[in-house]
Amino acid sequence: MYDDDVTTCPNDGKELLEEQVFLALDRPLGEGDMVGEYRILGLLGEGGFGTVYRAEHPVIGKPAAVKIMGRQFAGSGEMASRFVAEARAVNRIRHKNLIDIFSFGVLADGRPYYVMELLQGATLEELLNSRGRLSVSEALPLLGRVARALDAAHVNGIIHRDLKPDNVFVEIDDDGALNPKLLDFGIAKLLEADAATPQSHRTRTGAPIGTPAYMSPEQCRGTGVDPRTDVYSLGVMAHQLLTGRLPFEAESVMDIMVAHTSQQPPALSQHAPELGTELDAPVHHMLEKEPGKRPETAGEAYVELATAAQRAGYDISVPDLSVQSSLREALSISGGFESAPTQQLGQSMATNPTVLTAPTESKPTPVLRWLLPAGLALGLLGIGLVFLRPRAEPVKPADVASTSVPVNDAAESTVAEPSSAPPVSVATAPEPPSEVALTISAVPPEVLVYQGKKKLGVAPGPIQLPRGHEAVNLTFKARGYLTKKKRITPSENQTIRVRLQRTPKSQRDLTF
Repeated sequence: MYDDDVTTCPNDGKELLEEQVFLALDRPLGEGDMVGEYRILGLLGEGGFGTVYRAEHPVIGKPAAVKIMGRQFAGSGEMASRFVAEARAVNRIRHKNLIDIFSFGVLADGRPYYVMELLQGATLEELLNSRGRLSVSEALPLLGRVARALDAAHVNGIIHRDLKPDNVFVEIDDDGALNPKLLDFGIAKLLEADAATPQSHRTRTGAPIGTPAYMSPEQCRGTGVDPRTDVYSLGVMAHQLLTGRLPFEAESVMDIMVAHTSQQPPALSQHAPELGTELDAPVHHMLEKEPGKRPETAGEAYVELATAAQRAGYDISVPDLSVQSSLREALSISGGFESAPTQQLGQSMATNPTVLTAPTESKPTPVLRWLLPAGLALGLLGIGLVFLRPRAEPVKPADVASTSVPVNDAAESTVAEPSSAPPVSVATAPEPPSEVALTISAVPPEVLVYQGKKKLGVAPGPIQLPRGHEAVNLTFKARGYLTKKKRITPSENQTIRVRLQRTPKSQRDLTF
């Protein structure tokens, strides 16, 4: 320690820093430190906003992740308010495709934290970085589950406003399906604007907030947002998942935001011709510039996309669209929620962080007190039915003929008069193409592709195969590399990733 009038180090002459600089540094937690009821096991990750640790309950052994806000933000009432609002938003929605936050508190040094479930997997952003893009059969069910979580948030009066692959964590189900968990409601906005209890972090008009590559035109302009803002971001993410590219890419943030507000997005088929054109329209519908021209709910947007994929020959189930009307009704009712009083709580944390009480539950206005339970129940039931209700199998003409009522032989036979009504034509889905296109993403780039002894082509292709639901074996060869076999099901157009291992030195003179 030096006297207050000493400004440079007497040993090396370097400028001394103020004591406040050191006080502002976050003390890293070590293994064995306790945060509430949970013992820290190690570091999971660090970001500009805070740090996430792996933890475990010492008695029951429950694993968890602990997110701790950085000290430089803890003193800000606005940032503390956002931190609290994220935990409140997630628990207000309570959906299986949202991360579960189950504890909250403040460290002795004033940094707030919350405890959440520990996920096993990777973010969708990391998955895309390693895979490039997803197949239709992978991407659409994942998008459907994200849409289901968004609809649940919207029914509860909350808009995410920062939907992007980095805020979607992907786990692998027991059946091998990709199961997304929606993260980071830190900038979420309540649908209503209650002037009596404003959130301290509510964005002022003219101040855009979000991630530019995924922001809706109204976000870029800093104007009002509603659930269709998240629908637009879902469309951006659908384009990226299916093509491996964003609809708008530019050198500067400002150029991207201008593109969102003024340029028409490219079609999926422009970036990925092998997808065909059937999926272009539903994704473009999500990316309409005017919110009123987009699907009203994320569920409706997904139904359009899944229906188009089914018409194109992909094996995708389509949820029942008829129950979306109940979701829209619930959304209109949800406007009666009062804002969560997070401003007072955030300011309290900034001024007296060691004294913290759990936020109280907000109550509906008296006029809507009896409508809210029924409306929310109806909306949530609608969401479940949209994604869980099995599709009714169409009745085949042969089945109709076989169910005719037998005629009594003794009865007098009658002949029905021909109807004057014009015949009714029934639209049928077009037959899917007889072949699928395989795109080969390979290391090394020029890999030969065989089926048995038949050479199919060279990576990246596309390689044509007869469409079918029976798995086939493909063989991949390249000079100087070990041969690799892979089993695929040619039911749809897809990208196959192959990485061959170099041949050991003792075998490199051998040819295949």
